[in-house]
Amino acid sequence: TSDVKAFVGTAQVHERTMATFTQARLQFIADEINEKWFPYLIKKGFALEGKTFNYPELIRAKERKLNPQAPTATEPPAPAKK
Repeated sequence: TSDVKAFVGTAQVHERTMATFTQARLQFIADEINEKWFPYLIKKGFALEGKTFNYPELIRAKERKLNPQAPTATEPPAPAKK
């Protein structure tokens, strides 16, 4: 019983840690694309002026941080309770 609770708690901590790590890596990649790749491609003639790259998961995470109670615009609302 207490072992199960300890395991569940540990698993939740690992899940949050992995989610934080994944979001940080996604943000790093998006920053690299926006700050290095897009300027290079623009110099090579690609029509990317004024464009930015971002992952939908990063957008949802930012929306959840700003308003944790409301569903985000990019995810469906929760089903109604009966």
